[in-house]
Parts: sequence; structure tokens; C-alpha cells
Amino acid sequence: TEITNNTIKSFASAIGPWEGFSIQSNLINENVAVELNIEKSKYIIFNNAGYTVLSGTITRNDRFINVAHLHDGIYFITAFDDQGNWKTIKFIKS
Repeated sequence: TEITNNTIKSFASAIGPWEGFSIQSNLINENVAVELNIEKSKYIIFNNAGYTVLSGTITRNDRFINVAHLHDGIYFITAFDDQGNWKTIKFIKS
């Protein structure tokens, strides 16, 4: 996967070497529930066309990302830690 100019070139359902990041369900209605094994992480959400639609920081205590305003469709969330570990997970907003 290559990220350039806020676009993603290719995806699988979940890729990346970081085992410390996951989401509770791949079918999302209002909130993405994130599981972290560290205190905080930055994230980027891309749409199916590869454009950034949302970004921010998540923590263990504040682990829900509101996506209710996004249109229904396929999205990808990539989370990063301070050591350069990352993981991308596909989810469906319905």
C-alpha cells in the first residue's frame, strides 16, 4: 500500500504489520469502535476512491470515531503509532 497526496493506491481487507490496532466490526452505522494496545494513535479514514474523508487521534479511553455523517459505502481506516507501525482495515458504512 502506498499513500501519496491523501490517496491510497491499493488495499486488502486488513494489511499492515501492527497487531495493536483493530475495529470491533467491519459493518458500521454510526461509530467505528477501535481497539488499541497503546494509549493513543493517529488515524486517517479514506473513501473507496482513495481520498481522505476524516482524520484525527484516538485513545484507549476515547475509542469511538463518529462516521454517521459519511455516505454509505466502503471506507478504509489506517492507524499509526509513534514507532512507525501501521495497519489499514476496510469497513462498510451503511
